[in-house]
Amino acid sequence: MMDKRYFSTILVCVLITCKSIYAQSINSYDDIVHNVKHTPEALEYWHSGGYYSSGESIYNVKGSLLVKLKGRVFDFKVCPNGKTYTALYMDKKGKGIFVGDLWQKNKSVKTIINNYEPTAICYNGSSELIISGNNGYLYFYDTDGYNLLSSLKL
Repeated sequence: MMDKRYFSTILVCVLITCKSIYAQSINSYDDIVHNVKHTPEALEYWHSGGYYSSGESIYNVKGSLLVKLKGRVFDFKVCPNGKTYTALYMDKKGKGIFVGDLWQKNKSVKTIINNYEPTAICYNGSSELIISGNNGYLYFYDTDGYNLLSSLKL
């Protein structure tokens, strides 16, 4: 088991990296939403393309549907390696994490159903971890098998 001090240091570095990379990559939200055909609720920018969610769907900036889920999307992130994305959604059963293929429409890689009700999600900079959290806990998943590696109480 990993020492909690070491784990906490890694966590802080990961969160700072995620936010700083995201902040550096966005010049203007106008660049992202110039062709929006639906009201955006969440925005994500990855290198040369932007994505947004509206209701149960995620679109690219050209308005092409990426995925339509069975629940409302309230947050999503594109993996730094550009292969996948994750979406936090809520349906009748509760909240879950949907992992989809960024390059194929409606292609699911993995759906993670949890009982802890995630409220936020992030990738680490090297695309090896998905980090989700709720009130008081962080959960770490690998991006190979999308298995829960560990959790950390804050």
